[in-house]
Amino acid sequence: MKAPAINMKSVCRLAAALSVPALVLATAQPAHACAVCFGDRDSAMAQGAVSGVLFMVIVTYVVLFGIVGFAVHWRIRAYRLQQSLAATGGAVGDDQRFQGAPRRSPS
Repeated sequence: MKAPAINMKSVCRLAAALSVPALVLATAQPAHACAVCFGDRDSAMAQGAVSGVLFMVIVTYVVLFGIVGFAVHWRIRAYRLQQSLAATGGAVGDDQRFQGAPRRSPS
């Protein structure tokens, strides 16, 4: 069996592609953190970051609880409608369906 031929153009491309990340990693400097991550935890910037995160968490939970509350509201309405249909034998009259709605006079 004959060994496959090595394409020198592909070898050069592979060497170039691997040498660039190796060069970047070899010359990398350590990262310096800002005052929030590294330094004074009582600084105004750190307190502002904590307040901002707290505000975003509160807004997220208010929206989520609003969605859950809306779903529970519709579930209760469906249950009450089911109970009224069972009590009336399945017939829903105008006064049951449109409670509190203004009535139109026939024209």
